[in-house]
Amino acid sequence: MIKSLSSFLLEFKKNKGGYIAISQIVSKLAMVSNSFFIVRILTKEEFGSVTLALSILSFLMPFINMGSQNALLRYGSLVSDNKEKDILSIYNFKVGNKLNIVTIFLFLIICLLYATKYKYLTIISLLLSLRFVSLSFFYQIRIDFQIRDNNYGYAMTDMVFNVSTLVISLLFSFIFGVYGYVISLSISFIFFYFFLKKYSKSKENAKLPVSKKEFWKYSIGSSLANFLHTSISSIDTFMVGYFLSAVNIAEYRISSIIPFNLFFIAQMFIVTDYPKFVKNFNNKKYFQTYMKNYFIIFFGLGSVFISIFFLFGDFIINLLFGSNYQANTAFYILMIASVFSLLVLIPFGNISAALGLLRKNIYASVGAIIIQLIVGLLLIPHYGITGAAIATGLAYIFSGFYNMSTVYLYFKKL
Repeated sequence: MIKSLSSFLLEFKKNKGGYIAISQIVSKLAMVSNSFFIVRILTKEEFGSVTLALSILSFLMPFINMGSQNALLRYGSLVSDNKEKDILSIYNFKVGNKLNIVTIFLFLIICLLYATKYKYLTIISLLLSLRFVSLSFFYQIRIDFQIRDNNYGYAMTDMVFNVSTLVISLLFSFIFGVYGYVISLSISFIFFYFFLKKYSKSKENAKLPVSKKEFWKYSIGSSLANFLHTSISSIDTFMVGYFLSAVNIAEYRISSIIPFNLFFIAQMFIVTDYPKFVKNFNNKKYFQTYMKNYFIIFFGLGSVFISIFFLFGDFIINLLFGSNYQANTAFYILMIASVFSLLVLIPFGNISAALGLLRKNIYASVGAIIIQLIVGLLLIPHYGITGAAIATGLAYIFSGFYNMSTVYLYFKKL
């Protein structure tokens, strides 16, 4: 077992996983620090309105470019010729960004439905719509590095984006308040464009190494699967916003920041190895060995997280977010759900996607959403944000076990 685990970690190092690990840590610290500072700068009402707008944005993020970046990652990983990778990248940039207009329009429509209840939301949503463009460019640059097994380039892009966003958002928030914060989240596309100018000047008429029908079938399918999965982490906020108030949204957001930001630890491994997941789609032994070592690492980490946050939750929340917030029942429920996701949902969900099992991904997410909606509608009016946390936790548990059984049955047939 020790020899197998050592080989697993050495392979992670060989694949430049250390760069990914550093970038994930630095980027996550930057994003969490941003939340720590912003929650102290903005009022609860302002923070609640921004949280709602960002939740709507997160809800629609899978539809950025109609999911063409997902097809770029999959088919760019499968082809070995760099010229074919370039052709896929150019196609994604030119066609995908045109389709991004549809996603921006949907975002504005949804935000307007809440605008009468939240006075800051109209201007916030107009400014924040530009973030879809920034994220599209950001994903394009990262995936270009990823499909070429350049994890160093991927890591540097990730760190520069998140650290610069932290610095600019703090500066703009102090000067311009809530609107300065939103602007700081949206303007990075201006800088990213300089890295992508080569694609804007390139011709799009080169033949793709995969049929356009297959490319867009995977794009839209993966987009829908990711949308449904992402919905699990947004629907709870929407229901809290509908039944409760902006203050409750802020409290629920604080309860979820630490649990959900632990996901980055699993992503260090998943991002590093995802292209290998795609290439080893018929290698049962590879995945058996991979998941055995993965479980050993994350069972230990999960036990540590549960112990620390259950013993010192109140102290940590007060230290990070101030005396206005405390570790409540919702926080502890979401912490348990987070550890389960690290162990089961994140690895098997990503493996299922890498194997091309998009329909099964969709079924897992639809089932989870149904559970979340039913439980949330029953519990939130009576138990507040605790009810929302229970609904979300049960949704993650269902999705995790469904994806795990999907991967098991896939390899059983080989």
